[in-house]
Amino acid sequence: MIEIYFVSQGSGWAGKTVGDLPAGNDTGIVLLAVLREDRAILQPAPSTILSAGDKVVLFGGHAPLAAALSKLAHTPH
Repeated sequence: MIEIYFVSQGSGWAGKTVGDLPAGNDTGIVLLAVLREDRAILQPAPSTILSAGDKVVLFGGHAPLAAALSKLAHTPH
């Protein structure tokens, strides 16, 4: 399955890095791309900083994606 998470202005993910996302490292989630304005950043580096308005494209099974989206719904620490 593929899911797209929108980084909203007040989500708390803007300014965080791709490495902070609940993806990779045995999560069952693969980060395919970050869609920013009119371009796609394919397989972004962990140091890529997320901006408000970005769309994060995630791939994985139903349960891992549900868990990742639940984590994304909460402001990171």
